[in-house]
Amino acid sequence: MFIGATGITTAYLSSAIPVFCYLICLGAELTEMFLARQILNDKALTRERIDRITVLQGWVGIWSAL
Repeated sequence: MFIGATGITTAYLSSAIPVFCYLICLGAELTEMFLARQILNDKALTRERIDRITVLQGWVGIWSAL
């Protein structure tokens, strides 16, 4: 979905801005997948680890919203 929208918008605007925006969206998605993998692979979640992951999820949500 993002690749198609980026291609069409780049052709329409004749600018590299959509490519930059696509990379930001892709970075947010990859970071979310990385955090999910850490949660699933962690055998014993401590309270400190849960708090850290929660803060990171919040930052990723803000990053994704931008």
